[in-house]
Amino acid sequence: MKYLNLFALFFVGLPAFAEKKITDGNTSCGIPEVVAVRVWTDAATKRTLKGDFVEVNGTKVVIKLGTGKTVSVVIDRLIDADKKFIKEQEAMMGQKSAANESGIASSTGPLTQLTPPASVKPYPIKGEGKKRQGGLEVTNNSNKNISKLVLDMYYLKEDGSVGKRVPHTKSGFFGNSKDVLGKGKSHLIEVSSFFMEDDTASLDGVVSEVVWEDGLIWPTWTGPTPQANDDIPVAVKILGVLGEGDVASPVVAFFNLASKGISNIFYRMTYHDADGNTLDRSNYGKQGADDWFPAGKGTAISGGKSPPKETVKIKVTVSQVIFDDKSIWKPEK
Repeated sequence: MKYLNLFALFFVGLPAFAEKKITDGNTSCGIPEVVAVRVWTDAATKRTLKGDFVEVNGTKVVIKLGTGKTVSVVIDRLIDADKKFIKEQEAMMGQKSAANESGIASSTGPLTQLTPPASVKPYPIKGEGKKRQGGLEVTNNSNKNISKLVLDMYYLKEDGSVGKRVPHTKSGFFGNSKDVLGKGKSHLIEVSSFFMEDDTASLDGVVSEVVWEDGLIWPTWTGPTPQANDDIPVAVKILGVLGEGDVASPVVAFFNLASKGISNIFYRMTYHDADGNTLDRSNYGKQGADDWFPAGKGTAISGGKSPPKETVKIKVTVSQVIFDDKSIWKPEK
């Protein structure tokens, strides 16, 4: 990773090579933009600029600069190596997009690693004491506009261990409550010293929930509708884990098989190693807003302890369900 810079003040004749375009990004806290730099070359003039690939927009490639702005460059004007790179990126983004729609990107052994539809890039903490400031840049990698997201912010110690986890909900991305985070767009969430401890050395973050503009939510139940069971009103399964190492958290999917809505659900997660031994267990509960879990619908809940390193299987057991009408279900002992 290098700091972006431009040759020859963005080289002479830029307007003939690139069309300037301002992104919706917010860099107001003054943290320098850090990108994976690529040198792009005009085939005719051999002039170059440095920037990060964002997306292909028709006949142009969108390149992100260190200022938080983007330029749109006509692909046919680039050298063959740049054109090949663009095709490779399009193929990768196509695979990622398909994975994001399902919420599952790849398998990392017995536990599945989930890739959120939005990625997070941390910025270094600047300043001293109460004036410390950092940031987490969120980028929409899906093909739909995001109206709201939940971000788990992690305040890390010098050794990389988690000092504190703070959920953060973000909507109204650019000053207006109705603003959305468009496809390929980024937004910088400023992080002040309010939640930082004296030993906070860096930041990290994982997107744990996304609400798209059309009202659909990620993550949620995936796969076919489960068969109803007269004894158990809720079907449950592990979708996978978000994040890695100390910031990993399981994602559990539920499906309401009952004929009425659920207001509260309580469940237990048990972590097992390859020999079936119990490594750890923990209890959790979820209560949402009104009508958050209606009959015949699925949902998903993320969060909880990071699985122990030896974990190869997570078992989830529903321990209690409270319905909208205040009736309660518990498993028979």
